[in-house]
Amino acid sequence: MNKKQDTMEHFRIHGDNIVECERVAQIILNETNPFKISIRLKSLSVVLYEISFKYLGKKNNWKLELLPGFNKSNRKRWDTDIFSVFKSNGSFLEETPDVVISKIHNDYEEILCAMEFCSALQAGNQAWQRSGRAYSIGLTGCPYIYIADFVR
Repeated sequence: MNKKQDTMEHFRIHGDNIVECERVAQIILNETNPFKISIRLKSLSVVLYEISFKYLGKKNNWKLELLPGFNKSNRKRWDTDIFSVFKSNGSFLEETPDVVISKIHNDYEEILCAMEFCSALQAGNQAWQRSGRAYSIGLTGCPYIYIADFVR
């Protein structure tokens, strides 16, 4: 087997809470339709998914590390503060998106995108907060995905 195909790519899903981390993991599982899945706890707070799937005839191996809870308001839950990258690139709000997805390259963590889930009607303070987060993160040049659930 090709050595390149055996490489495990490492992604982190930073989220406000485990529910949002799991929601993104489920979207990834639904879209990749893996033929192999391993789920385990790295610690009492961190869930690891290891998945293998084929895309365009190529085998892919991904590790998804779910990190619920951000280092904000002077908390130090994780070794890295994912929001320091946003602040150093122009983000000005303390408000955080629901999820930040990153990829680990050796010892470097590259932010791929930020995501927001909304199941509530956008009005009043709710709309201002979400719009502010989108604008603040948009200033950094980071892709921002906004998912609004609509009821039929």
